[in-house]
Amino acid sequence: MNHQSSLQRLVAAAALVVIVALPLSQPVAAQASSPPLITSVTADYTASPPTLTIKGTVLGSPGTTTVTLDQLGNLTLRSVTSTQVVANLPTNPAVPPGSYLLTLTSGSKASQFDEFWLTLGTQGPQGPPGPTGATGAVGPQGPAGPQGLTGATGATGPACTSGDFINCYTGPAGTLGVGICRAGTRTCGPSGTWGICVGAVLPRPETANGIDDDCDGVIDNGVAVNACSPTSPCTNPPPSTCAGNILTTYPNPGLCSPADGYSGQFACVYPGISTPVDSCPP
Repeated sequence: MNHQSSLQRLVAAAALVVIVALPLSQPVAAQASSPPLITSVTADYTASPPTLTIKGTVLGSPGTTTVTLDQLGNLTLRSVTSTQVVANLPTNPAVPPGSYLLTLTSGSKASQFDEFWLTLGTQGPQGPPGPTGATGAVGPQGPAGPQGLTGATGATGPACTSGDFINCYTGPAGTLGVGICRAGTRTCGPSGTWGICVGAVLPRPETANGIDDDCDGVIDNGVAVNACSPTSPCTNPPPSTCAGNILTTYPNPGLCSPADGYSGQFACVYPGISTPVDSCPP
């Protein structure tokens, strides 16, 4: 009697072990390939539409890979490689925050899929900017660039130093130093600019006065004698001249003087009067 009771208790204990062990057996989903295909899943809400980036190993190739998010059906795939799959998240309606089971299938075989639990939430506010990184090393100098455009001309500086002077002469070429013709001087004023030519003696019409008035190297050439007498004054002076800012005028009447080299003959003499001017009259 006691032996029979012990045998019944042993059978009952064995049945209890079987019942308890059944729920702990490996579920069907665990038949996925080992090692897992998926190593990470990242959601990017800054993209339009938002995306899921799935990374792993042997994820498949275009046309053989599908991605399913719980009951939302297959997601639209942007790109597929063997190590990365990018899929669009639905936007109409948008996926509400929560935890979702993602299933990736890379072929028709039962071992060519993997599952990944992920939690999706609303996008938070942008965080504060991070600290500025250290300045990198200076790179090598690049090649010289093309020559730049010529800059604008600067303001004109002073033409001279106050107190300086230079010779000046504006008579015809070959007349300077001949007959009465002499150079004058221009002096630099306080403003750093040259003044007018002062003191220059320029050619003038020849008169019978024993000197070379027109600075051609010949004295009294072309002079009309007997053009006047002491009782007939000279009233036909030559016209005024202006050169190098020197105005030369001839008085009227002139002087009726004896013609040098012509005994008993007279000729008109009109002594020129030189006056510095700012500019010659028109």
